[in-house]
Amino acid sequence: MKTNELLEKLSDELTIIIDEVNALKALSDEQLNWKENAERWSVLECIEHLNRYNNFYLTAIEQAFDSAGKFIDEDVRSTWIGSKSISMMHPSNLKKQRTFKKMNPVNSEINREAINDFLRDQEKLEKLFTRAASININTKKVPVEFFRLLKMNIGEALEFVIVHEQRHVLQTHTIKLKITETKRPVLAV
Repeated sequence: MKTNELLEKLSDELTIIIDEVNALKALSDEQLNWKENAERWSVLECIEHLNRYNNFYLTAIEQAFDSAGKFIDEDVRSTWIGSKSISMMHPSNLKKQRTFKKMNPVNSEINREAINDFLRDQEKLEKLFTRAASININTKKVPVEFFRLLKMNIGEALEFVIVHEQRHVLQTHTIKLKITETKRPVLAV
């Protein structure tokens, strides 16, 4: 895949993510905080988890832009750590992944402002995609959050952010379905 194709694909996926998260605003505070059990995350905990990751990655990506070369529409290159990170977080990977304690929002005090914070980050991400069209996204400059000596290239970091968001937005969708199931009245026969 060429770099332009990747950026267009990721930008289209970002639009879907924004639409899905905007739809969460229609949920009540009770629904946003509903949890199937103490081990599971609520809708707001999913969003807060993404906010914590985006806080690191959007800044790191933006900083990497400053030292990236000029745009070249070439084949997208992969690093081992970038490919591994993307495949681990891809929504098609159904294996449960553990998160680091500082990224785990379980039992945190979170309100619906987390959704607005997330949407503000998506605006930043849209601007990063626009800027990415003028730089070499194969530049290997973005540190991996849990071990900063390892670096992904800019394109991989952008893709990682998107697949990670897709994974957890899909999780919020699943939670919404469970909320609906628990609210259904049971017919007595």
